[in-house]
Amino acid sequence: MSDITFSTWELRPGVHLHVAPTEKFKTVRIRVALETPLAQDTATANALVPMVLRRGSQRYPTLRDIARHLESLYGSAFGFDTRKIGESQIIEAHYHVPSERFLPGADGLLRASVEFLAETLLRPLLTADGAFLPEYVQSERESLRQRIDGLVDERMQYAVQRCYANMCRDEPFGIYRYGKSEDLSHIDPAGLYARYERLIGESRVHIIVVGAVDPEKTRELFAAGFPIPRDGLVDIPAPAVAQPKSVRTVVERLDVLQGVLVLGCRLPVRYADDAYPALLMYNGVLGGFSHSKLFMEVRERASLAYTAFSRMDTVKGVQILFAGIDVGKFEQARDIMLRQLDDVREGKVTDSELEATRKALVNGLRSGLDDPGQIIHARLLGAVGGRQWGVDELVAAVEDVTRDDIAEVARGVALDTVYFLRDHAGEDEGHAD
Repeated sequence: MSDITFSTWELRPGVHLHVAPTEKFKTVRIRVALETPLAQDTATANALVPMVLRRGSQRYPTLRDIARHLESLYGSAFGFDTRKIGESQIIEAHYHVPSERFLPGADGLLRASVEFLAETLLRPLLTADGAFLPEYVQSERESLRQRIDGLVDERMQYAVQRCYANMCRDEPFGIYRYGKSEDLSHIDPAGLYARYERLIGESRVHIIVVGAVDPEKTRELFAAGFPIPRDGLVDIPAPAVAQPKSVRTVVERLDVLQGVLVLGCRLPVRYADDAYPALLMYNGVLGGFSHSKLFMEVRERASLAYTAFSRMDTVKGVQILFAGIDVGKFEQARDIMLRQLDDVREGKVTDSELEATRKALVNGLRSGLDDPGQIIHARLLGAVGGRQWGVDELVAAVEDVTRDDIAEVARGVALDTVYFLRDHAGEDEGHAD
């Protein structure tokens, strides 16, 4: 299966349009991503901005008006979200619409879609004195508070975030993508609109379009119909690099039935590095799949965990090793997990582990070409991470990774933080900062 090819233009300073024409999909997917530095004093307000924008614009002032207009655009779908990639906070507008190429009489549908995106993002509904509507801000402020405070109920995600918060306590990466609920009380409609103006005017903008479109026509539509203001681009520093001087152990106690153990590690390789394919293989062998060492040794053979895996943020250069365990098995599970990392460092990777990982990675990369969402995410990851890896390029590189390449990556991995979420029983074993 051939790779997806993008055409890219800089429409305005810091505004890049990426268009991948393909007739594999009957819909056109569009993502507008605003990239800004992740910072404690702006993270919460940045996350609140898209929640207010989605409530209404000058032309479509209510959710009902927006829904009716989307229905007139052949049932198009639209939404916002906030994510974190490395130490960038990404405010995203997602939109998908049936391709006019496959709809008789639907000429102009892409133009109408660009106009809708511009209306929603660039012409928000304001009061007479130039502020967001107080009722919208108040409502969405409460929604964001519930989203932030509700993280604690998602034990796995909460434990991972708490591990990162302790591991990167002096680095932007430790900040939650939605910010802090205690900051919400300080955000008023006028201040939030001022933050919106900074966000919309200074962010790096990545517009990614995948579907049956003509690239040049798409460029013309966005160049003319999406007049995003520019007011001096914000500087986005490279992610902070830190090496642990010692391993920090943090124990946090909540009302839980199962313990959650998270080992936070620093990686020697990042997304833009030539050794990135070897990093993928290393993570896959260690804990990326159900055949990987963590799953097989911690869950299957030792029966210590209900789940065990590893995950990475390769733009930042960090990894977590995760296990859901009985609270009394902390030391045993930790030691077995670290032993798997040591085995990979020593090249103790079987032929079956090596080839199963290679096959799983190649299959995942290839199957991603059938999912427009994954295609868009890969493009965005490359834009933020500083290198565009093509699928064919990555597959060829993964095929060439050796056992020694994997061991070399593993030898550069440094354990930074051991985080354990457990119940209230027993003696204190540490503290959460």
